Amino acid sequence: MGRDAGARSTWTFNTYVERLIVEDTTGACVAGVAAAQRLLAEHSGYLDDLGRRPDAP
Repeated sequence: MGRDAGARSTWTFNTYVERLIVEDTTGACVAGVAAAQRLLAEHSGYLDDLGRRPDAP
């Protein structure tokens, strides 16, 4: 399937696979950033309290 798609485009097969990897990791990065933003939005008060503890590193 991948070779067929690569053959139909002007990209080489390696370029096609490279683009798939970039798109996949970009999506993972976006999902990770969104998860971190949700974590901070929902639990920032708790995290701030942890940072204020006298025994905090």
